[in-house]
Amino acid sequence: MGKGLMRLITVGAALAVAAVSANGSVGSIISSFKFYAYYPPEATEAIHRDASHVYILMWDYGGNKFIKGYLPNGTQSGGGFLGGWPPGGDPLPYDIDNTVLGAGYVGVVDNNGFLWIHTTSGSLVSSGKPIRSLRAFAYLPGGRYYYAPLYSPPGTVRRYTTTWSLLGSFSASAGDYIAATDQFDGRVGEFIIAGLYNAVSVYTPRGSLVSTFAVSTKAQNYSCGPGYPAYWGTTLWYYYKHTPEYGYVYQVDLGASTTVTPTSLGKVKALFR
Repeated sequence: MGKGLMRLITVGAALAVAAVSANGSVGSIISSFKFYAYYPPEATEAIHRDASHVYILMWDYGGNKFIKGYLPNGTQSGGGFLGGWPPGGDPLPYDIDNTVLGAGYVGVVDNNGFLWIHTTSGSLVSSGKPIRSLRAFAYLPGGRYYYAPLYSPPGTVRRYTTTWSLLGSFSASAGDYIAATDQFDGRVGEFIIAGLYNAVSVYTPRGSLVSTFAVSTKAQNYSCGPGYPAYWGTTLWYYYKHTPEYGYVYQVDLGASTTVTPTSLGKVKALFR
């Protein structure tokens, strides 16, 4: 066996080991950043990750409803007040996620089960669509379905069309934290993440259990979106309020990291030059 071929096999084996390691760390924390939200008067409700920002949904005792935007490195950037909401208490924002309108838009669910559509800077697009027992939802950009956990009793996730016609439901972990991802543990498709605090379950769109794992800190709300840096693929984002004054946003590995980078491929090709 030639030295060049032997060296290629050795490098290939190393890359294979790297691939297994990358997909074997589901649930581990990749990064975190600190954010401030003083309670009272500010209540922190939900988190959303899109292609460029991390958004935290909040309201305050002055009757303001808003989203705070952050770059994934923790630099505050973007967001704004939610336009069109009536002043005062009810309705209050409860969850935030993607919608079929795509980039630059979010859906916000209030505590009465109504869905409001806004731009990511807070401008109102549409309001007042009632969805029975809706308190949280998830949508994978470009997907065919919305997913929403049944608020009462907990333990059921409903599957809707993109016009919110009910298609069916499946049993899932109790709690109303829910997110959707296109990558999980080396696989590509559509996966639903549901759970409560640090216990996470992963399902197919029709409710088959794919996996369970735990995150190392308590979580308050889930979101899935692009990893930071991008080679992590799709990752899980959540926040936890450690004190009334501040909390941390955490990024968690879903086993979707790039296993063979262009640089690595270049090194392999260079063996034959």
